[in-house]
Amino acid sequence: MKFKFIHSKKGYGKTQYIIEETGKNSEDKIIIFVPSHNTFMIENRLINFFGENIFSRVEVMDFKKLTSRLINIYKGFSEGKISDIGKSVLINYVFKNNCEQLKYFKSNTKIDFSDEILSVLVDFKNYNFTNEKINEVLGKINKDGELYRKLWDFKILNDLYEGELKGKYLDPLDEMLIINSVFQNNENMFSDYKIYIDGFEIITYYQYEFFKIIFGRAREVIMSLTLEENNFNSIYKNNYEIKNKILEILFSKNIFDIEEVFINNVNKNCELKYLDENYLKYNVIPYKSEPKNIFINKCMNNFYEVEELCKNIIKEVKNRGFRFREIGILCRDIDSYENFIKVCFDEFNIPYFIDKKNSVNSNVFVLFINSIFEIFKYNFSYGSMFKYIKSGILNLTYDEIFLIENFVIENGIKGNLWFKEFSQSSKVKYSMNLREDFEEYLIKINLIRSKIINPIYNLFKEVDKDNFVNYFAKVFYDFLNVNGFINKVKEICEEFNLKGEFTYSDELVQTLNSIFSVFDEINSVFKNEKMSFLDFGEILMHSISKIQVAHVPMRNDEIIIGDISRVLIGNYKALFVIGLTSSNFPKIYKKEDILSDNDKNVLREFGIELSGTNKDKNSSERYLIYCLFNIPSEFLYLSYPISDMEGASLNSSTIISKIKNIFPLIVENSCNIVNRKMSIKDISSYRETLNKLMINLRDGFYKNYIDEFLLSLYYFYKNNENYGELLESSLNNFIFRNSCENLNEKLISYIYSNYKFSVSSIETYSKCSFKYFLDYIVKVKRRKEYSFDPMDRGNFMHFLMENICRDIKRAYDFKNSSKKEIENFVEEYFDSKVFCEENSSYILNKTPRFKAFGNKIKKIVKDSIYFTYNHLLNSEFFHKFYELELGRGDSKIEIEVSEGNVANFVLKIDRVDFCENENEILVNIVDYKSSNREIEYGKIYKVLNVQTIAYMKYLIDFYKNIYGKEMLPCGIFYFTLQSPNIKNKFELNLEDEIEKKFKYTGIFSSDIGKLVLIDKNLNEKSSKIIPVSLKKDGVRKNEKILSDNEFSVLLDFVYCSIKNTLIKIFSGEINIFPVLEDNSLKTCTNCDYLGVCKFSRSTNNFDVLVKLKKDEFFNLIKSEDFNG
Repeated sequence: MKFKFIHSKKGYGKTQYIIEETGKNSEDKIIIFVPSHNTFMIENRLINFFGENIFSRVEVMDFKKLTSRLINIYKGFSEGKISDIGKSVLINYVFKNNCEQLKYFKSNTKIDFSDEILSVLVDFKNYNFTNEKINEVLGKINKDGELYRKLWDFKILNDLYEGELKGKYLDPLDEMLIINSVFQNNENMFSDYKIYIDGFEIITYYQYEFFKIIFGRAREVIMSLTLEENNFNSIYKNNYEIKNKILEILFSKNIFDIEEVFINNVNKNCELKYLDENYLKYNVIPYKSEPKNIFINKCMNNFYEVEELCKNIIKEVKNRGFRFREIGILCRDIDSYENFIKVCFDEFNIPYFIDKKNSVNSNVFVLFINSIFEIFKYNFSYGSMFKYIKSGILNLTYDEIFLIENFVIENGIKGNLWFKEFSQSSKVKYSMNLREDFEEYLIKINLIRSKIINPIYNLFKEVDKDNFVNYFAKVFYDFLNVNGFINKVKEICEEFNLKGEFTYSDELVQTLNSIFSVFDEINSVFKNEKMSFLDFGEILMHSISKIQVAHVPMRNDEIIIGDISRVLIGNYKALFVIGLTSSNFPKIYKKEDILSDNDKNVLREFGIELSGTNKDKNSSERYLIYCLFNIPSEFLYLSYPISDMEGASLNSSTIISKIKNIFPLIVENSCNIVNRKMSIKDISSYRETLNKLMINLRDGFYKNYIDEFLLSLYYFYKNNENYGELLESSLNNFIFRNSCENLNEKLISYIYSNYKFSVSSIETYSKCSFKYFLDYIVKVKRRKEYSFDPMDRGNFMHFLMENICRDIKRAYDFKNSSKKEIENFVEEYFDSKVFCEENSSYILNKTPRFKAFGNKIKKIVKDSIYFTYNHLLNSEFFHKFYELELGRGDSKIEIEVSEGNVANFVLKIDRVDFCENENEILVNIVDYKSSNREIEYGKIYKVLNVQTIAYMKYLIDFYKNIYGKEMLPCGIFYFTLQSPNIKNKFELNLEDEIEKKFKYTGIFSSDIGKLVLIDKNLNEKSSKIIPVSLKKDGVRKNEKILSDNEFSVLLDFVYCSIKNTLIKIFSGEINIFPVLEDNSLKTCTNCDYLGVCKFSRSTNNFDVLVKLKKDEFFNLIKSEDFNG
């Protein structure tokens, strides 16, 4: 037999030499052995070179294809092959059921080591480290050492693992052993063949054994290895070891007809040759001129790096005439770049294929299956249920999903609540006054509920007890099949195919088939194991998580994007390498395997060679990178980002500095870091150039200058039938301001024909007319969540203060009640009206947590009513009205805005107190607040805090118009319903401190006669009811004290301000012009609509609230004509 070595550097044409040789003699029967990932590329190159007829006598084969074919022909094994996932499942099974026999792993059973253990056992098999050899090593090392315990465990696990395999499964790693025995017993096999071995840089023990058999039998064997003539650099260490082992086999077979062919000449340009000759040298003679075929690009971040990559690909394709298939792209960190690659390559219309395997963890069907087990594990939690509901596998419309989601969120549906039909009691009441009928709504909700819950409820009834795995596997498969979920996945695949999205369809099909294979393997391995459904789910999902799907290139002329292993097998004229940062090039291996580097070095001392240590892997990086730069024959492009997408700085790879040392005159481009004008160089694809044009036009628009080049480009696109419309649309977008058009008269008339205004709506309009539009015209509502939020709390306390005070007044006349009676009354009210069976749907009765909120509020209400009672005892005023509603019937409130336009108001006053004194009716308005509130003059001026003042104005007018009685305003008060926070101080009178917290705040008359009516004890220095104190000559100066004239002016000002605001409303004026309460704020606070209006200080006008003192306020309105 004749043997030939083909040697050269990587990219110097070894594979091409073999391809050309296959065509020299048409009588030869040829097999080309290559690694698995090379088969597609070699077959492609053969077709391009000879056409498809070449395969009538030439076959490209990897060892997997060889073993599969021959096992089927010669052995006829009944055992089914076990996949890598199946092996992981089997190891998991062996490990969990035999951990008591182990020494090292016994204390680590809670950690899943199945993948690591399997990796080591695969390593042992590939390097023929048998149990016999393990025993030999165990006899030579310290029994108390960690390595001893590890090897002991691996020996036991290997025995158990192989025992489980025997007679049941065929491990693909054992196929080479079987095939070698087949070849040994069939001496004529391959005897007439010419065999090529190409591209191997790792050869396992059994592959060497295969070579031993065919060497001497085949007519001729030609093997390629990446080696240089007379160059024994350490980077070739691994390849020299392969060569030496091959020579040992040849000499042992008495084969001495050995030829070596070195390919030294290659069609590369002088710059790439110079790089090749000098890259490994320490003392480099610098290249004397600026390279034109090696390019370095420094970019701002990953996105800009990919954008620049696309521009340069387009440029080189145009200028150098490259086909896309002649270009390779190396990306070490493909996950960080994948999304940017998809966006930019589609934008530039560059055909591409990303050569990587994808995890299925985000696949819709996998998410659906996982949600089933999460529902079981987390007892129908919101998160697990809506993973299931929103998976896309259930036959639900979007409207149905939104409807059920809103219902579930609002009513706290989880756990067993899903199992029974939703009823009136399922609907949570957030108001004590709510008496709605939801029958029709519930019918619709329950139909949706049935679609969701019936399949899963039926499943859970069948799996609620421990059972055998084969039972769970069958039941779960039936669940997927009978309920149409598998057919739904197939329907989704068909939809993808109809849209031409074949990759997504293929991925879903692969996932579905892989999941069924996992079912079979789990069923086979664990079929006699009894476990819970959750344990079954854990094994199933753990196995599914290991599934990876891959695709094949769909087009003949496209760019392959991959990692080093993929690019190294290519035959490229141009190579583009991106992501050249210090963390990616070279890759630094630090993480150790279960068998540490130290363990492997100890084993080497006993002649046991396993997969490389981290030191070996780091050394191989030098080889890979050196080989990488030998791949292209005409052009090399290198780029790196200076920061990541979060802005953190990144360092360039040492490769960049190495290239700069060799080519000191090389120009490092940084065009997307340094801003510059758009020029003819930036023209690439239609779409991308349009995007660039729009960015530059926008900048020119803001600078009020657009140069002639941009104008020419603008008119080119404007007159283009394919892009003219898109151009105009894009222009409108960047000229766009987030402003609103005024409402037209017809719409205004329709909206306000029977409209009832509230003062709070006027305040909202004054703060932001756009918010008013959404709140009161569009009537946007926030989705109600299952919680007791501040608004619910405020409404509840208002309800309690109104009803309990009214009931106490009826029972005791209030002033005649005691503190104890008040507390008992509140207790009885809560027991009979709040925490009662008839009110079970109310939010505070739903959980112990909510009930605790209710009890806390009960304490606040007790204190609030008690101090209300105290105020009454010390006042001449009495409670006249609770929750007084004006604006309906006889109490109609109308404001004539303009001719034909009348605004009707409805308002509700929390409490009105009267005092009849010497034929005068004095009135106080009390507004309940759940947090401290003061009247601020700046806010009054901006019509932001006028509600209670307007109430006073309308109440006085109402009494005058209806009863013909004059009422005099005495006070406009806030009464805070709170649990006082008292700081602990020395010698503190707690009762007095609490009493201070329940004082009224607000504005009130400066007339001492009126103040004494509010607090009969005012003469005793300071009041316990209102924030006022006396001095010798009258009332101590206070910003909140108003003279009768000031009170009158204030009421008139508020009335006129509301009318002026109404004029704007009826004119249809809607603007994004909010009032910011602080000039330092960049945007509005506590607004749900920021995502809608997109308010920004940089693009929108705004108003800033100015704080005013009382005198400043009255002087300001005095100088203005507010009578509107």
